[in-house]
Amino acid sequence: MIIPLPSLDPRAQSRARSTANVCALWGEISRHAIRVFSFSQGDYALIAESPEDVSRSQCFDHALRWPSTEYDLVADVAGFIQNFLRSSPTACCVAEVGQAKAELAVWDWGPKPRYLIDSRHPTPEYYYFLVSGDADDLPAVQEVARKCREQWSIMACAESTRLASEGTDVIDVLVEVVSTVRHLIISACDGDAAIVWTPKSCVDSLQSIEPTDAMDSRQRLA
Repeated sequence: MIIPLPSLDPRAQSRARSTANVCALWGEISRHAIRVFSFSQGDYALIAESPEDVSRSQCFDHALRWPSTEYDLVADVAGFIQNFLRSSPTACCVAEVGQAKAELAVWDWGPKPRYLIDSRHPTPEYYYFLVSGDADDLPAVQEVARKCREQWSIMACAESTRLASEGTDVIDVLVEVVSTVRHLIISACDGDAAIVWTPKSCVDSLQSIEPTDAMDSRQRLA
């Protein structure tokens, strides 16, 4: 469920900033967040199992409860992403992955995600992505949503007219994505939860994408 947090919740701010600082080592979305957003405005919410766990937690760096429960964070994050993708024909979700060449080479446990490769760096940076037309492809959405269980990860819910186009330059795509961020999904609480940060200009949109119960390359698109 999506649990609204107090305005500029210091636990969420601290976790968002530390995660962006780490993920900036391999992701343009995080680098942009540090330069432009600073996480000092906008709204915070937590995708988690229960408000009670959230209210007694002093920080969002560690598990919300021990022992852990059977709560399926990936299902709720996937539902959030699905509903966002349905909100606009240009809606997209882009997850920073870092070094994914080895993972993709042996990927045999589900549908392989579509991805971008930014080759400007000494070590190419990978991004998994979804577009509006993927909203009803739950297995594909879940594969991207699994990034929320990692110790350090950031995904952007944004708008892109270029992402679904064959042959689009990945730099153009990344510029478009970081300039149209509607929400950032940030890993937290040792995989028990995920922070949703919404820029001030997009706060009203958070209410419209509550997850449903069903959870019902020249540097080119790969």
